[in-house]
Amino acid sequence: MKKEKINREFDQVYQSVKPDYYEQGIKRNIFQWYWHTKRYRAIKEMLNGCRGRALDIGCHSGDITKLIAEATGGETHGLDISSAAIEYARRKYPDLHFRVTLAQSKFPEADGYYDLVTCFDILEHFSSSEIEKIIQEIKRVLKGGGYLIIGVPIENILWKIIWFFWNRAGSQAWRGTHLYKLTRRSLESLFEKNGFTKIQEKNIHLGMWRIIKYKRS
Repeated sequence: MKKEKINREFDQVYQSVKPDYYEQGIKRNIFQWYWHTKRYRAIKEMLNGCRGRALDIGCHSGDITKLIAEATGGETHGLDISSAAIEYARRKYPDLHFRVTLAQSKFPEADGYYDLVTCFDILEHFSSSEIEKIIQEIKRVLKGGGYLIIGVPIENILWKIIWFFWNRAGSQAWRGTHLYKLTRRSLESLFEKNGFTKIQEKNIHLGMWRIIKYKRS
């Protein structure tokens, strides 16, 4: 019951986030600009060698989805739980494909539909059992030999200090929305046992954010 309550609260929080929240944060806040600009560079680096049809899970306003489309040159889809964000993304990037879908739900695509799946700053909002279900569904829609790229916060001491003050400086709504503490060991266990092989990894922001590229067996 507690987990379900937290999930509902997170859904409510996320639905209230404005579609251009991150875009405006980058423009108006030097810290957010630095954080996200460095993330985008790391994502571009990981996308090297990725081509074909792509799915971006948790796309929000579609900015990273567009980056993925430009890098892969293929048909690109984005999904998110926020209907407002999806409407905004459709207007901003009409050449891409967006839909409202829960990350933990079964996707409508056939087995092996995608060459690439990405998932940035999403998994930490789910329990370990939910994360495993998401991974299994990603595996189903990803081709054998296809790539999965994830980005996750690493809650080291520096991250905890910054998160503490950030939540009290105007972002209190996000407090308590991280359900699962992701570590190198937990990530390796979850993905390896589900048939993914890690081929590239990079830590940025003094180890507070990790991006990992996997290959599906």
